Amino acid sequence: GTGAALLFGSVTKDIEHDGEVAVQADGLPLTEDDLGFASGLRRGVSRGNRVLLLKSEDEQHYDVLLIMEGGEPMAEESIFPFLQPTAAAPAAELPVLRECAWDFTNDRPILRQGVPVVVERAEAVAVWAWNALHTERFLWPCFSPGYGSEIYTLIGQGYQPETKRAEVQRYIEECLLASPYITAVTGMTVAAVGDRLAVAFAIQTVYGEIQMEVETDAG
Repeated sequence: GTGAALLFGSVTKDIEHDGEVAVQADGLPLTEDDLGFASGLRRGVSRGNRVLLLKSEDEQHYDVLLIMEGGEPMAEESIFPFLQPTAAAPAAELPVLRECAWDFTNDRPILRQGVPVVVERAEAVAVWAWNALHTERFLWPCFSPGYGSEIYTLIGQGYQPETKRAEVQRYIEECLLASPYITAVTGMTVAAVGDRLAVAFAIQTVYGEIQMEVETDAG
């Protein structure tokens, strides 16, 4: 196998009309024998919905993580892969952000009995931020141009240390402020740890403040 992967699918059968769920994805018609569902999603999907799937490492099973934007194609500027508007909006107008829980130490989704655990609000923003910062912007066709970080472009560049720190800070802010759930990035510090840079900062969100620290190979 090629390892676990995220992909889109289209719902072709639902509980209300067909008594079962089926999804067309990965060039295959997937039945309930092939599918797993995050809490409540089995009865929540409808024909024509787009859904986000996590394909297992052995490529034999697909977990439905999130319902996307109905049957309409997502706008190119929307931020894949999470449920968000395409432009900033007041907190009262934003839907509750939900994400697959994340193991930040091992950098992988958290599953319970094979089913992804779903988190909400501030914890979901932390998951979104972590994954956005660890995704190379513009390199992956499955992600929109507005999603990811450009820190990787600093590798091998002969910048002075202060210039490199300033660029790391700029790229982190640009990456995170793409989310309408994030209002500011504050208190950022950048420190050299061997040939890596450790960056600590606070993320101001519509749900409150999140503290985060990441390391980068911007050497």
